[in-house]
Amino acid sequence: MFFSDKKIIKYIKDEIIGITPFKGEFLGSVSYEMHLGSLLFQVKPKGKYFNGGKPKEKELTPIKVKNKSYTLSPGEFIIGKTEEKIYCNSETMAIFDGKPSLAQIGLFTNISSVLVDPLTDSVITCEIYNASKFPIKLMIGQKIGQIFFSGVSN
Repeated sequence: MFFSDKKIIKYIKDEIIGITPFKGEFLGSVSYEMHLGSLLFQVKPKGKYFNGGKPKEKELTPIKVKNKSYTLSPGEFIIGKTEEKIYCNSETMAIFDGKPSLAQIGLFTNISSVLVDPLTDSVITCEIYNASKFPIKLMIGQKIGQIFFSGVSN
């Protein structure tokens, strides 16, 4: 069961979970809207190709963002980080999900793991892919997804 907005606020005050920076206007009834941060990376293989058996063997090249925007070409894949840092104590976890409105234009913002484990205290990594036939302009600070919090039973 996901935490309600009231429980999210209470748990932030009690330091059970954390969202930094937190702005009340982005809190929904059961989720919080996440925003694209300024850290974007191109993903390249260390050699001539990616080795699927060793997926951590990759190079992340920082993207120089101009005018707080980046145009993602059709078929292009990048890594992005959220503006918000998320904290979950040992008895909580969270799920990051993309925005349906972005998916409807072919922009996928989380392709694999959406689970934020207990004891996480970091920004969220977004796998960003343009599946459309058109360029998509990404704006730093734009809504990129939402996060839902839940308890972990013992």
